Amino acid sequence: MRFLRPLIGVLLLLAVPLPVLAQQANKGHAAPPDSATLRDYNEQMTAYGQWLVRLNEACAIANDALTGLQAQWRAASAAGAGPKAVAQFRPVLAEAKAKVAAARARLLTLDQPSFDRLDLTPDLLPAELVRQVVKVLDASDSLLDTMATMLAAVEKGDQKAQEQAAYKLFEAAEILLETQAIMADAGLATAEKGTVDYYPVLLQARFFRSGLRAAHAVTLLIHGKPDPDLAVDLRAHADAITEIGVQGRDVIDRETGRWEAAIAGEGSRKIDANAVAILRKAILVLRLERGLFDAADRYAGVLRLGADVVKRNGPRRENLTPLLAAFRALRDEIQRTSQEESRLMAQ
Repeated sequence: MRFLRPLIGVLLLLAVPLPVLAQQANKGHAAPPDSATLRDYNEQMTAYGQWLVRLNEACAIANDALTGLQAQWRAASAAGAGPKAVAQFRPVLAEAKAKVAAARARLLTLDQPSFDRLDLTPDLLPAELVRQVVKVLDASDSLLDTMATMLAAVEKGDQKAQEQAAYKLFEAAEILLETQAIMADAGLATAEKGTVDYYPVLLQARFFRSGLRAAHAVTLLIHGKPDPDLAVDLRAHADAITEIGVQGRDVIDRETGRWEAAIAGEGSRKIDANAVAILRKAILVLRLERGLFDAADRYAGVLRLGADVVKRNGPRRENLTPLLAAFRALRDEIQRTSQEESRLMAQ
């Protein structure tokens, strides 16, 4: 069991459920400048942003508790083996489960307006966003339950049960990532290819698939199974993420330039004040997402380095830990970007 303990610390890097939020909701659907509904549209965009803030606040109940799991596990492991580590970590696990339950309860009581003026795609409607987040929380809850099973085995000193529980723990982590990857793929299906809506969702879809691949490498490692394609797969993910960034930045620069020209009145006439407010919000959101592509470039660099190390030395724990840590860092950046976009829309 000793060789599994550090890997479980790695696994807990993946425990925080970060749903695919509505980062593209206010970008590709701006009403035309001469629309009679511009004021309603602007008001609904603000209301939608305020709703997303409430969604984020509900998510934060669980995220805040789950974020600290890895550090708490390390502290418990350092304090002692067996029952002593379990005694220290079990209350932490119980608190995390309680916070997941509280987040789920808050989400299920959120209002779900239609926002009919915004022409939202199905995956961005409040009811669907709530469903997606609850699904991720359910997967996180299952992971915590499996962790509790492992703690019980450690407490009893049952080595065989510990190993079986640890294997199931990694499988639960893969299910959690698979759930988020599927959600990202679903969002991609509703985004128009080549638009400013498309590339942020494409980035998230590829990002979660890369994290899933790294997590699967850990699962194969603890089972002692070969993983001959890992280096090639990591490099393929890195190259794809880099290319998404190149294309995404190009589209964002062209679109923000066009909108800035419209605001400056470079067309045939000045546009409505409500249209200006809409476009200014959209430009700010796109600038945030441009920064996200830069962060993704750094993540791709870690994947390439990891691919080179794995190619030379094979998949080892010390080779996989930086990949999952980089995944966690970019996932946190995605969450911060989404929260900031929601605040901008809510203004």
